[in-house]
Amino acid sequence: MSSMLSRRPVRFLLAFLVCGWIGGAIPAASAQPAGEGTGPSLQAPAAYFGYELGTQFTPHHRVVDYVRHVAAASPRVQVEPYGTTVEGRPLLLATIATPERMERIDEVRRTHLRRAGIEDADPVEEAPADAPAVIWLSYNVHGNESVSTEAALRVLHDLADPQNAETAAYLEDSVVLLDPCLNPDGRERYVQWYKRTVGAQANPRPEAREHHEPWPGGRSNHYYFDLNRDWAWGVQKETRQRLEAYHRWMPHVHVDYHEMGVDDPYYFAPAAEPYHENVTPWQRAFQETIGQANAAVFDRNGWLYFTRQVFDLVYPGYGDTWPIFNGAIGMTYEQGGSGRAGRAVITAEGDTLTLADRLAHHHATSLATVKATAENRERVVEAFADYYRTAHQDPPGPYAAYVLRQDDGGDRLQALAEHLDHQQIQYGIATETVRREGVTYYDGEDDARDVRIRPGDLVVPARQAKARLAKVLFEPQTTLTDSLTYDITAWGLPYVYGLDAVALTEAADVDTRSGFGRDAPLVRGDTTEPAYAYLAGWSSRADVRFAADLLDRGL
Repeated sequence: MSSMLSRRPVRFLLAFLVCGWIGGAIPAASAQPAGEGTGPSLQAPAAYFGYELGTQFTPHHRVVDYVRHVAAASPRVQVEPYGTTVEGRPLLLATIATPERMERIDEVRRTHLRRAGIEDADPVEEAPADAPAVIWLSYNVHGNESVSTEAALRVLHDLADPQNAETAAYLEDSVVLLDPCLNPDGRERYVQWYKRTVGAQANPRPEAREHHEPWPGGRSNHYYFDLNRDWAWGVQKETRQRLEAYHRWMPHVHVDYHEMGVDDPYYFAPAAEPYHENVTPWQRAFQETIGQANAAVFDRNGWLYFTRQVFDLVYPGYGDTWPIFNGAIGMTYEQGGSGRAGRAVITAEGDTLTLADRLAHHHATSLATVKATAENRERVVEAFADYYRTAHQDPPGPYAAYVLRQDDGGDRLQALAEHLDHQQIQYGIATETVRREGVTYYDGEDDARDVRIRPGDLVVPARQAKARLAKVLFEPQTTLTDSLTYDITAWGLPYVYGLDAVALTEAADVDTRSGFGRDAPLVRGDTTEPAYAYLAGWSSRADVRFAADLLDRGL
């Protein structure tokens, strides 16, 4: 009897340790109080993980666990999955606000959208006195630029910590939305390769194998697609889900966190020329404001940085330009390092760049950006509302509407309509024939001429909430102030989808219906008689999908 009793504490202790090891979070002695309620105490990352952030890479499943832990422990944080990756990993968005604002967070969100005239409801003419600035921080869209997620965890803790009076002051004037990892599949591909390759001690010599990531690397997602070029297109699952979450909030400020070459110092906005002509003076000016706030922090710490030299604002598919054309102050921040850097690497100047160094820089700009935006809350809120007010009243550009002709099969026009749905660009389908003045896309002529709009054509009006994004995506030719740009300079949607199109120089004034549907029957001819065979066209991706579906069904 005494022997059995003596074993029980040992078994209990062993079970406790095993369960703690499996869960990845043995309780720490120094935990922070979580505020009201009976939830768990908020643990700092080092206490939760058992190592200091910046000493190793954190696997994605543990990132998810920690974000959920913070949300359970802090009255400042809510977290929701907004989707999953191709490989099934969750995509998370943490909402961070004061506990009082968090209790009515959906009301705050809807009032923000109504103030800009985005949500279908009675507009809010005057911003509430406590209307917060909305800031969205996006980390790790390129998987092997992986210090971003490590920094996100530290930023999340600092903003969530009820004992942190400094961040509490920021949250009095802001709501922060934090996505810790936009590309979990790519990041995990890099992190697992690196963990298998590095030794017990990181080797900082550049020729060491841990600094030479093999193809395909972790930059892209599961399908080896660069998600940072996909904001305006939404061809990837992760992007489409993120766009839906983004449209629910439409932030005032959006920052996209990256890394670049090992030997480069830190980059933050203002961006380089050329700027697209539809970047507003306010957006330019506030990039300067935030850039000065970041520079002040870097100057105090003696850290190197640069602005304006690269990373222009022309191509609309990026995590800085796409938010800009949706009214935000969109910015890219780039830390030297990327997949080559590992945990430590010797640079060309002979210095050793560590993962902890890289993390500190991203962490610093994150909090400096939140602070600068919160301090300018009233200007930020009013400028955003004005951006959308002018979109309805005085849209940019010389065209009043864009008309896309119905193609023979209808599948290309339908694909374009689905694209516009993802971007929340308004359109209608013409139900009558009218003649208007317009410029055709394919003949290279700039002079307006008499053109016919027919039933079934798709009409995109210039006067709408997404006026600037629509103009950027539909403009027949991009205006460039410099021949040197970071990416492509032509992307007009009529060319992308191979559709005949006209840019109208006068208001369409045509009856339309909402939604997209085919006017023609899907199957032509007499189908009442027994058929010998069926013929299907072969002119688009829709035909390929149709054939693949038939094969899947055993035909």
